[in-house]
Amino acid sequence: MTNNVDQVGSVSASSPWRRLSPIALLYVAISSIKFVAGNFIYLIPILVIGWQRLLQNPEIIVPGVIVLFFFVSIFSWLQFRSYRYRISHRRVEIRFGVIKKTVLDLPFERIQNVTINQPLYYRFTEHVYVELETAGSSDQEAKLFALTRQYAEQLKDEISSSPSIASVENAQSIEQQATPAPETILNQRSIFDLILHGISSNRIWIMLGAMGPFAEEIYAKMGQALQYMNIDLAAILDLSNSSLTVIIFYTLSIILTLFLCLVTLSIMAAVVSFYGFTLSRRGEHFIRRSGLFTRSEVNIKLSRLQQIVFQRDWLDMLLGRTNIKFLQAGSSEKQQSSQTENLMVPSVTTEQANALSSQAWHDQQLENMTFNRISKRYIFSRVLIAVTLLLTASGLSHLSGDRSLIYFAASLTPVVIALIVLRWWRWGYTSDYKYLYIRKGLLGVDKLIVPLDKLQQLKWSQTVWQKPHHLGQLKLVLASGALSVPFMNQEYAFHLLNNTLERMATRKPAWM
Repeated sequence: MTNNVDQVGSVSASSPWRRLSPIALLYVAISSIKFVAGNFIYLIPILVIGWQRLLQNPEIIVPGVIVLFFFVSIFSWLQFRSYRYRISHRRVEIRFGVIKKTVLDLPFERIQNVTINQPLYYRFTEHVYVELETAGSSDQEAKLFALTRQYAEQLKDEISSSPSIASVENAQSIEQQATPAPETILNQRSIFDLILHGISSNRIWIMLGAMGPFAEEIYAKMGQALQYMNIDLAAILDLSNSSLTVIIFYTLSIILTLFLCLVTLSIMAAVVSFYGFTLSRRGEHFIRRSGLFTRSEVNIKLSRLQQIVFQRDWLDMLLGRTNIKFLQAGSSEKQQSSQTENLMVPSVTTEQANALSSQAWHDQQLENMTFNRISKRYIFSRVLIAVTLLLTASGLSHLSGDRSLIYFAASLTPVVIALIVLRWWRWGYTSDYKYLYIRKGLLGVDKLIVPLDKLQQLKWSQTVWQKPHHLGQLKLVLASGALSVPFMNQEYAFHLLNNTLERMATRKPAWM
């Protein structure tokens, strides 16, 4: 049994079982720490209850940290020693596990993505780790730690050139795969683009939610800081001491300051994730490189794309930007924001988004399509549900003698109706001979491009209220997840169904 896999040769040739390079122990240890930190949310109730006790007895903090470090070190060492892998005969075989032994056997043709990552602590030795992702369960995904970059690149190229099951039947496709193609840069993101992405992303609200359990402690610390600076908010916000204008000014200033702090953190997160973003194309592959501390390289095959999504939140619309996502098989099992399972290009202009989508599917016509609206009966059905709930809440409030909820429901009703109408306004659908285009959203707008050849299931359903009006819901199932269009015209839906089934019967496309 050898100790490393840095020899450069044919990675698919027969080779013995190998251990990890010693530097891999650093990655395993940090991964264990990340695992503990990732499950930190389960420790929040304990910390909230015991936080004051820890402050009163600080002498137990250091021994606790030492014990935790000791157990993490022992577990990391056992994980490191149990890891074995072998790359031979166009297969990747891995054995690992301390308590639960796991064996992975991945043929090259089943590997969907090859991601090369270089954490900060690997840059000094020019090592990387490689993630091998499949279209199936996440349990079937593998990582190879502490490989040299030269070997990792060779492994990536050989896996990427491995013909899929569908392409084996196509000699022309195999010939194209055997011919190396030059790499062309399609898009790069500047720091300014990443700042815009940080402003418009939802990280702000995620941070606010994470800070919720510690709100009381945060307020106490803020009060102490204000007291240290001789700022008495109670006196400033007292109507007897200050005018209403001054109170409003100070309140808005405080809110704006907090918001700017959160936006700054969001921008920093975007820069760390997407720094040096470069999207390239080589043959039938998109290659994304990005990352400040951990440099990542994601390689995806265009033939495995399931959807292209143009995502615009309300801030993106104000800034004139779009986030474009290329979704693959297995997207429903993970968050669709995953940077390895799916490829996202942040904060591009509309022209850049159209150009990138045309690079993936040159015959899509999203920018030239006119969308059909769903039926206005969607508004009636949703308003009926909302009003029923509000009236029920108001009735219960009246019976209890508290009429405050009645006034609240009365003021909320116009807002709810306006949001329902806006939701209806966003919905749209259209299609051509090869693609289905869907538009949806509320404050923002998402546009989806779905190839008809990638559809696995189509389901048409109607309620007893929709049937007389020739309306219904069309549900589409792809390898990347399910989509639906409500209150769709029946005639259009049947035309789409017949067209799709005819394509499936005559072309027999490979949905993967």
